[in-house]
Amino acid sequence: MKRNYKFKALGDVQAVMNAALTQTEAAKRLGVNLSTIWRWIKAGKVTPPRHWHTASAAGSAGEAAALLPGQSPDEWASSVRAGRELSATDHRLVDLATEALIVALDKKTHSSTRLQAMGRFQLLVRQLRLEAGPVADQVPTPTRAPAPRRTGTDPRALLMAVK
Repeated sequence: MKRNYKFKALGDVQAVMNAALTQTEAAKRLGVNLSTIWRWIKAGKVTPPRHWHTASAAGSAGEAAALLPGQSPDEWASSVRAGRELSATDHRLVDLATEALIVALDKKTHSSTRLQAMGRFQLLVRQLRLEAGPVADQVPTPTRAPAPRRTGTDPRALLMAVK
C-alpha cells in the first residue's frame, strides 16, 4: 500500500539529505522509503547532494560494488560490508553474491554455468543498491513508441482473398 507523506511536515528535508552520507541513510532519517526520495528528486522538490555521487565513507558506491582485478570473492564481500549498515537481508544477499562470484571465477566450471553465475552476481549487486541510483537528470526516458490505435476492423479480414 502506497503511503503519502506531507513533504512540508517532515521539516527541512534538503538539510537532512545533505547531512546523510547515503540515500539509504537519508531515507531512514526521514522515515520514508528510498523510492520516495527518488520521486522527490525526480519531481524537483529536492536536489541530491554532490557527495552521494562522488564519495561516501568507503569510497564511491560503484567502487565498493566493483570487483577489482585480483580481488577474491571474500575480499569483495568484506569491502562491501566495510563502512555500511547492512540489514540481515543485505548480509544474506552479500553471502549469495559471494557464492555466485566463486562459481563465476572457477575455471573448472562449464562456461555457460560461469556466465549464469556472473549474471546472478550482477543482479544481486543491483538488488543490494550499492550502485548510485538514478539522478533526476539521468533518468532514462522511454523510447518505446505507443501502440497503434485499433480501428475496429478485424486485421485478419485484410489477409483474406477477395473473390
